[in-house]
Amino acid sequence: MTVATAPQTRTVTRVAVAVLLLAMVRLAFAPPSDPTADTPTARGPEPRPTPTAAEARAVAEAQAFLAAHVDDGRVVRRDEGGDTVSEG
Repeated sequence: MTVATAPQTRTVTRVAVAVLLLAMVRLAFAPPSDPTADTPTARGPEPRPTPTAAEARAVAEAQAFLAAHVDDGRVVRRDEGGDTVSEG
């Protein structure tokens, strides 16, 4: 087993620091790996498209169903005597 001397240790340290600095510079200025990939922008996420009339109607009907048949997180079968539906 050989023991590193002080000059060898300094040389190894300098080489390691140089390699790390070069890697950091390379990463800082490297182009993205996939330029077509979705990347967040400073503007924020893309706005959602305006729902179509059919989508808006579906959402309204779903909300009406939930308002009529859900009490405190439980589904109530009002057409079958008002019993609640359990999971499973």
